[in-house]
Amino acid sequence: MCYGEIGIFKGFIVKGDVRVPLIEINGEVREIMIPISQNVKIGDKVMVYNSYNFDYEFNYINIEALKLALSMIQNVKSLLIH
Repeated sequence: MCYGEIGIFKGFIVKGDVRVPLIEINGEVREIMIPISQNVKIGDKVMVYNSYNFDYEFNYINIEALKLALSMIQNVKSLLIH
């Protein structure tokens, strides 16, 4: 069963090309990866389910580095096949 708390939307912070919502809960502002709809404004109340209490660590992927790594793998693969 999932329960939630009411938080106050404070805006976004950008980390690695990802907009992370800032939510104030019980006087503490946290970076919480929850979906925020387009019509939510700063100061609006939002429902935050209990998952924000877990110790998640979000790792951001650099798309350009991923593309470079994939192209390197393809180059090595083509050398091994020939």
